[in-house]
Amino acid sequence: MADTAALPFATMERRPASVRELITLGSTLVGCMVVGVVAGLLVDRALHSSPLYTVVGTAVGIVSACVSLYVRIRRFINFPKR
Repeated sequence: MADTAALPFATMERRPASVRELITLGSTLVGCMVVGVVAGLLVDRALHSSPLYTVVGTAVGIVSACVSLYVRIRRFINFPKR
């Protein structure tokens, strides 16, 4: 039998997301992407290296958005009990 203290979400019931949580999720995803793209554009402008850092910033924004999505969605997943 696994210790449920080690699995903090194992005993959580599945519940529907509220409108506020969904809006927060969407704005977090958009914010991560926008910050990555804008940071890439600013670095490109400063270093005169046109598409390089814009692509890197976009990739970093996408990865941070995916990580944020995973962390926030994990709250709504019903983990199996061990």
